Amino acid sequence: MKKYIIYPVLILALFSVTLAACSGSGSSENSTTRNNDSVKEDQVENILTENDLKDKDANELLIMRNEIFARHGYKFKNNFLAHYFAQFDWYKPQYDNIDDKLSEADKSNLELVIEAENKLIGKDLTFESLVAKFRDISNKSLYLNESYNDGVDKGSFLNNLYLNKYFDIETSSMQEDCFFLKLQPVAMYYIEDANQLALITYNVTCPVPAVWLEYVLYVFDFDGKLLAKYDLAHDRGGVGDFTHAEAELNKGKIIKHVRKEWWDEERSQVEPYEIEENFSMHVIYNPETQKFTEEKPFEYTSSEDQ
Repeated sequence: MKKYIIYPVLILALFSVTLAACSGSGSSENSTTRNNDSVKEDQVENILTENDLKDKDANELLIMRNEIFARHGYKFKNNFLAHYFAQFDWYKPQYDNIDDKLSEADKSNLELVIEAENKLIGKDLTFESLVAKFRDISNKSLYLNESYNDGVDKGSFLNNLYLNKYFDIETSSMQEDCFFLKLQPVAMYYIEDANQLALITYNVTCPVPAVWLEYVLYVFDFDGKLLAKYDLAHDRGGVGDFTHAEAELNKGKIIKHVRKEWWDEERSQVEPYEIEENFSMHVIYNPETQKFTEEKPFEYTSSEDQ
């Protein structure tokens, strides 16, 4: 997310709606929006103080700032912001520009929030800045396998601060020459009617275990809370016991294609006897239970049947 350093001569520039459209994020459960979904209009006019902001992180500050624009009916051009505020009944997007609707209280609050944000530059990372690293495939299709590289910058890894804060991955004990887990951003999509979104990463681990290909789907709410995790595609195992999985995504619908190979130990006492299974199945995510389920294969073949 792009940050701005504010000087007194530029105060009037703070109130441009363009600034709101270029920033914003999910908030913690303590945010103004999350705490009170039905804030009265006169409450919006309250003047914030530094004490009100002292314990806020970057996520909370950004959502507080953009809520000022949202409550005046601004139509966010940023897809993440549009989806975030759409979950609240009070948000009525109507205007492309609301500069003339900002009160003196709004302007004072904006100035204070941005000053607080500037103090956190380089110290905190927002969920919106994480989401911005992934390309949106909400209305597109994607096929993940061992040869997939479309849109993936092989030299680009997520900052470990993101892994610690959002993916629940502790990286403090990892060393570059001994052990590490890196996540490359691949794609994201919004989960319809759930106020949740999915981020797809390509995970790189060292030293290399029996997994050498792994695309993982993480589900978050709009506040950046991790809700669920699912392995979309992977290569695992070795000679005599190997699994290859590919994933086909189309507007949030998932089909998983799996090939399993293993040796029949009894038959292999005489000579190597390898069995191969190929099957495809639908993968269903339930936003309420936050669980993934794999439906029975709708396509199936086995070398034993031939």
